[in-house]
Amino acid sequence: KLKFNTFSINFLYFFSNQEKIYEEVSWEQRNAAIRELFSKENTYCDVLETVVSNFLIPLRGDKHLINTSDTISIFSNVEALLSVHREFQISFNGLMSQWPHVTGLGKIFIKLAPLLAAYGPYVENSTHAHKTLTRLLQTEQKFAAFVSERAGGSDFKLTELLFYPLNRISQYSMSFETILKHTPRKHPDHSRLSRAHGMMTKLYNFIQESVTVSKNRAKILECKRKLGAYFEVRLEIPNFMFLSITCSVCLLYTSD
Repeated sequence: KLKFNTFSINFLYFFSNQEKIYEEVSWEQRNAAIRELFSKENTYCDVLETVVSNFLIPLRGDKHLINTSDTISIFSNVEALLSVHREFQISFNGLMSQWPHVTGLGKIFIKLAPLLAAYGPYVENSTHAHKTLTRLLQTEQKFAAFVSERAGGSDFKLTELLFYPLNRISQYSMSFETILKHTPRKHPDHSRLSRAHGMMTKLYNFIQESVTVSKNRAKILECKRKLGAYFEVRLEIPNFMFLSITCSVCLLYTSD
């Protein structure tokens, strides 16, 4: 009987300590994931600020380098994305006052999530933006020289910077997965973190679908750009799927 009681006590003591060890490991990894999330948000805001300040604003003010239509095609609503993520950055910085016991991250994401709808137009335009930028770099020497000078001698840096937003939501989804994994179920933020993770996952899936729409839209707009001198037709109507150019149109296109 005494032996059984001693075993029971040791058994309970062991698992009690295991739970404490697990909690310590969870908090450590949770805080590491939150710190990384905040750090990447700051870096991302710097990237968007670089695109706007170093490229968009100067180009918008110099019509000799690029026309208004091409400016919109390349940069889309990147300024709106910067505005959205400044809100996230301010909110994240506010949470740092609680460090290392951060609570409220899930609440912030649920509150600000509607602002992420700004990614819809940006993603759908992304392929067209890339094609427009590539075309202008190849055909407009002054524009290419400007981009190269602003990018520190590389024409590809702007392309890379414009690609950053396409990956940001997936980073949110992965960060929340890690944070949620190391947040105890009894933690006051667990349910909101779980909801926020689900929202980011759905948004990521939406963006993946929008990339397909973007590629189709780019083909349609490129076709319209080349044939616009001959036809006035709204090719970018909703649900219009680009398949191919008909023989008669091909003849007209090749004559151009």
